[in-house]
Amino acid sequence: MDRSAYRRAYRTAKQREYRDNSSRRLTAESIDRALIEAVSSLARDDDQTFLRVVARAATAFAGLPEAEVRISERLRGMERRVVEPSMLDHFRIDGPAVVSFSGGRSSAYMMRKMLDAFGCSLPDWITVCFANTGLEHAETLDFVRRCEEEWGVNVHWLEYDPDAPHRTRIVDYHSASRNGEPFAALNQKRTYLPNVVSRYCTVELKVRRIMMFAKHTLGLSRWYSVVGLRADEPRRVERQLRRAAERRDEGIPVMPMADAGINKADVARFWAGNSFDLKLPAVEGATLLGNCVGCYLKGKRKLVDIFRQYPQAANWWIEQEKRFPSTVRPGDYCRFSSRWTYSDLLNLSNLTIADEIGNEETELESIDCACTD
Repeated sequence: MDRSAYRRAYRTAKQREYRDNSSRRLTAESIDRALIEAVSSLARDDDQTFLRVVARAATAFAGLPEAEVRISERLRGMERRVVEPSMLDHFRIDGPAVVSFSGGRSSAYMMRKMLDAFGCSLPDWITVCFANTGLEHAETLDFVRRCEEEWGVNVHWLEYDPDAPHRTRIVDYHSASRNGEPFAALNQKRTYLPNVVSRYCTVELKVRRIMMFAKHTLGLSRWYSVVGLRADEPRRVERQLRRAAERRDEGIPVMPMADAGINKADVARFWAGNSFDLKLPAVEGATLLGNCVGCYLKGKRKLVDIFRQYPQAANWWIEQEKRFPSTVRPGDYCRFSSRWTYSDLLNLSNLTIADEIGNEETELESIDCACTD
């Protein structure tokens, strides 16, 4: 409800007070009546939503310039309770909402808290999606299925497919790609490789797949896009808010973990006490093997560490760097990075002297990416 509606409610209460008592000062009771009338069309059946809406109205009345507006102590009490919500209140998302589940610990934590907020079962207006690139670690896929089974959540598995309606194929745990097929098909469509400057992979393989599913399968025109960004990721949070302000997406971003002040340590404590966990190592709260295992945005040093443990993980990336002729280096092929090839990284993974590997983490970690933990 906009400010003009609050002003109309105020004027209505004021006119009634004039008629009843010929007084120019509103009583607390008349303010209560005006507030309730002003927001009754927005109030849901449950008390928590009603309190939240009424408290917003009370706050708006308090900010009006008319000095005679007085809010009752009862409404002030409501306002205090809503301004200082419990942690789970941040995860009680209105609908329609689409949850982007990355298959990582943070987004799974967010989904668990949403379940807790709704009494262990998500309402019909909330849909959970997992966009598979085909290059996630096998443990990631197992973790998504485990969350489905253990928590009773219906996760919609989506993949890029240029031949499917809206280029979005609905799969499941058993039919999901495991050898980079969606990513390779996208590269073929583009005829070049994504890189630091043109990072089309995340947008096409994840963001747009969920968007197409929401629009064409769920039939939504606008929805809340629930993203697993934490409070210790302020730059990514700010980027989501900026995109929303520019109305660049149909999905309105909601980041309950950031709103609730949840950080890496909170997520780690939760999984340390949970009955199951993602079976991938976490280093300082970050899952090195999360999302696409060999993603070029992880940086040279991290990728060399990964290929030292999993040399086979480099094969797909090496093959892709032999597919498309370069337009800037005649006689060469497109690369994911202008500084190295994946063949270089695989060779470097056999070295034991870290100084020979070099470090470009400062540069690459400053680059934002829509993939979340």
